[in-house]
Amino acid sequence: MKSAGIIGMIAGIIFFGIGCDSSSTGGGGGTPTEITGGDVSGIWAADQSPYLIMGDISVPEGDTLKIFAGVEVLFQGYYSLNVAGTLIGNGTFSDSIYFTAADESEGWHGVRFNKAVGDFLYCVIEHGHAWGDNPDGKGGGIYADSSSVWLAHCAIRHCSADTSIYGYGGGLYSNQYVQLEFCEISDNSARIGGGLSCSGVANLAGCRIINNSANDGGGIHGDVFSEVSLNSTYIIGNSAVWGGGGGYFASPYGFIDGIDDAALIRYCQISENSAGQFGGGLMFDWGLAPDLINCTLVDNNSASDGAAVYALTAGLSLVNSIISGNEGNNAIFLMDIGSTVTEISYSDFWENGGGNMMGDGVPDSFGNLEGTNANGDSCDTYLNIFLDPAFDIDNAGAYHLSSISPCIDAGDPVAELDPDGSIADMGAFYFP
Repeated sequence: MKSAGIIGMIAGIIFFGIGCDSSSTGGGGGTPTEITGGDVSGIWAADQSPYLIMGDISVPEGDTLKIFAGVEVLFQGYYSLNVAGTLIGNGTFSDSIYFTAADESEGWHGVRFNKAVGDFLYCVIEHGHAWGDNPDGKGGGIYADSSSVWLAHCAIRHCSADTSIYGYGGGLYSNQYVQLEFCEISDNSARIGGGLSCSGVANLAGCRIINNSANDGGGIHGDVFSEVSLNSTYIIGNSAVWGGGGGYFASPYGFIDGIDDAALIRYCQISENSAGQFGGGLMFDWGLAPDLINCTLVDNNSASDGAAVYALTAGLSLVNSIISGNEGNNAIFLMDIGSTVTEISYSDFWENGGGNMMGDGVPDSFGNLEGTNANGDSCDTYLNIFLDPAFDIDNAGAYHLSSISPCIDAGDPVAELDPDGSIADMGAFYFP
């Protein structure tokens, strides 16, 4: 179903935690250092931690601030860390870096990049709040304007963005480039994009997007021109008042200057997300042609159409996936707004309340059992099956396949083989 590297990521990392002790703050073993405000650069080390931030601080253009493992950056009021140069947070597996607030209810104004660079390794960013007009109301934990930000083994949690029209990205907002590897984005909120919002490139691998909320895009929001890629990522328990509980990818103007938004979702589990209207799991707006490959969409719900997926677009590709136990008017809603062919193939549909698929974009003969697949199971002309996937759910909530699952070796035979050399399985997790 996928390469050994991806398999290892999904099996060993997706439910691994972020690799640091994210349950408590650290950095209390040194001599406290007071920073009254102004420009900062150089090195912050654990023996001078916690760093007590008494005003807005800035890393100037051309300068670098490097923070080492064990440091706690403790904001004493609603202040921000503004970066026009380079910020490096170099924590370790056993000794993370914390960016947090002395008063959790007041919070702080987050890390705010402007034409800058940020690298975070084993960092926890929490209790950041973005209030006010544009841009102050965007990016509760991290705001990145025309910047490149990389995070690995990090947590962004308990952050929020404004509830006004400017409130994008409760945990993180980026309009250029952001990459997250093995990170957890949890318990954040915003008007749009509770976990994160991007209008540039966003690559997520081995991440967990959990318990975030918003009006639109409870977990993830992709705006105009965004290119969102989710690999081996676990999206669970996110909610949206309107649409896109797990992820909401918006392109309200469709094709602009020949460029349209893109969303590629591979080897992901999308479960227990909800929407007050459309798209409990995922919602794709005008102009998108998203690809979902080897995904497991289970137990999502919506008050209206598309409990798992709501797509106002042509060209949706859903291959080698499992859609099961979703509750709404239907599991997948497809509107046909163009000539691009929708591909729904080599997937398993089971016990979806309200039906499996509705809309003008549903492929002809979908769901009509007209043949058998390589396993001898009844299938439609697109090699979709309609059988109990027989999950084996582990303690972390991962929907693995049991040994009796009809999804084993039932994927597209021309797709990459499983590591054992067998035909690809359906779903996010292959059966070893």
